[in-house]
Amino acid sequence: MTPHEGGEVSESEIDELLPRLRDPKTRYEAQCRLGRVSARATTLVPALLALLDDQDEDIRGAAVGTLGMIGPLAKSAVPALLRIVAEGTRWREEALRSLGLMGTAAREAVPDLVRIVLDGDCGDLRGEAVRALAQMEPHANAIPAFVHVFHVPELRSEIYCASQALVQMGDVGRRAIPALEEFVADSADSEPRNCAAGTLESLRRPQ
Repeated sequence: MTPHEGGEVSESEIDELLPRLRDPKTRYEAQCRLGRVSARATTLVPALLALLDDQDEDIRGAAVGTLGMIGPLAKSAVPALLRIVAEGTRWREEALRSLGLMGTAAREAVPDLVRIVLDGDCGDLRGEAVRALAQMEPHANAIPAFVHVFHVPELRSEIYCASQALVQMGDVGRRAIPALEEFVADSADSEPRNCAAGTLESLRRPQ
């Protein structure tokens, strides 16, 4: 059986799989299997949350990644993942990816992610935060972050992600039109300007 095969993981399998996270040889397979946990298996997320404080840094990382694989069912882990990001640990980018994989279930993280995108001191974290935000189908409070992406050369690779996110927001995304119009009028940088113009065209199109 490959890591991605098999049905849902039951409560009875969790105790068998968790110790395998400690062995590098079995860690990936265990993560993949645990990521298929049944909604009826209520003990896994608390167990993974406990591993976030493990003395072994690799175990902490495995727990962070597994929570992302579980997805929306791991919603209760959002505060802990945000703590990992805020503490600046080795696994903060992985924590952002896991938050994104939870999708709309992690929307409570939107204000924190917006702050990361807008904070020039956050470096590489900003790109991960943009991608995570886009997966959460956020509301209007994320618009400043997506618009900000067009202004920041270091976030050039995230422009199309931000553009798509704004368009997918529908009527709410149209609130970005004035800011994008101003950017198109003022920017001398052709790539983000052209992308912003394309975003405006899509936002103005009748739904």
